[in-house]
Amino acid sequence: MRDYTLHVNDSKELFDSQGEKVSELDIILQVWQDLNRLGASGLHIEDETVKNVLEQIIISEFKGLPEGYETVQKKITPEQARAMGVELPDFKNLLSG
Repeated sequence: MRDYTLHVNDSKELFDSQGEKVSELDIILQVWQDLNRLGASGLHIEDETVKNVLEQIIISEFKGLPEGYETVQKKITPEQARAMGVELPDFKNLLSG
């Protein structure tokens, strides 16, 4: 593992696509959130790597994910659950009972 020193500008000197002033940190949060939302349907390894790097920056800056930026729960198949040693509830029986 390697450690890096990053410099992220937190002054609002940039403009987003709506013309609002934003900082590099704001952009990092937005890109991470976009990748996080896409992650529920599966990301390519390149996207997952970028998301993980951005998440490290965010956690370092805010000592955790800021409110409203919680991780998205990824849906898993029953086969994946069994491989992890987890038994999913039988939702069909819960709804009909």
